[in-house]
Amino acid sequence: MEKIITFTFFLTSTLNSSFVQWPKTDINWYSEYSGNGIRIQNSFPKGGPYPKPIDGLYHCSQLVFFSRIVNESEDTVTVRLDFSNERFPVPNSENLFVQFLLPSATMAIEKENQFNYGLMDFDPLRSNTKQKKTLSPNETHLQYVVAFFYQTDKNSWIQERGGNRAELVTQGNKLYYKMLPQVDSLLVGDIMIKR
Repeated sequence: MEKIITFTFFLTSTLNSSFVQWPKTDINWYSEYSGNGIRIQNSFPKGGPYPKPIDGLYHCSQLVFFSRIVNESEDTVTVRLDFSNERFPVPNSENLFVQFLLPSATMAIEKENQFNYGLMDFDPLRSNTKQKKTLSPNETHLQYVVAFFYQTDKNSWIQERGGNRAELVTQGNKLYYKMLPQVDSLLVGDIMIKR
């Protein structure tokens, strides 16, 4: 019995230490990055077919992600995101594109277990592609990011979407977004530190 308990403790300790550690939440994050006093934690996706018709777009679907941005520094920081209006072709899928959008709805940790992380009435035609947020020391901001997929040919088969993992990452003061295989590394913003 003692051996089983010891092995269980060892295995639990080993598994916990090998995965990402996150502060003050019980969420299982897909990835986590930190640098310059900023910690970014990225969720797994939720989503499915987009429920409303849009003229000229077919077989629409959405993946909803959110990133938790924590200012762990003693300085005020401003986080700027700009995904532009660019659409990206999905590799090996004819007439299929993905566009990244930043809904203005407010994400809260309490919505983590809800469908689409609680994002309701999302309209891809009226969503932002830019956001700017100033964070005081120890302040946290939760940012939705939606990967909106669509096809341009109504007569084509529904194509494979892929891209079911995405992350906002820091490299120095720059912010990049990754969603393989569609986007390897897209410059989407920066972090400005006010000392």
